[in-house]
Amino acid sequence: MPAPESILHDVFGFTSFRGVQPEVIGRVMDGKDSLAIMPPGPANRSATRSPRSPGPAPDS
Repeated sequence: MPAPESILHDVFGFTSFRGVQPEVIGRVMDGKDSLAIMPPGPANRSATRSPRSPGPAPDS
């Protein structure tokens, strides 16, 4: 299996993990039970926003 850093770079284009991400990934890869709650970054916030409802069509 490729190293997590290789996957991070190849798939997402990042060169390093942030904060406790390496610890969490290591625990998961070691088969240990894990729970991680991390705040979303700016890209995640925009990806999870619901698009605005278009509403009624304007009168012509």
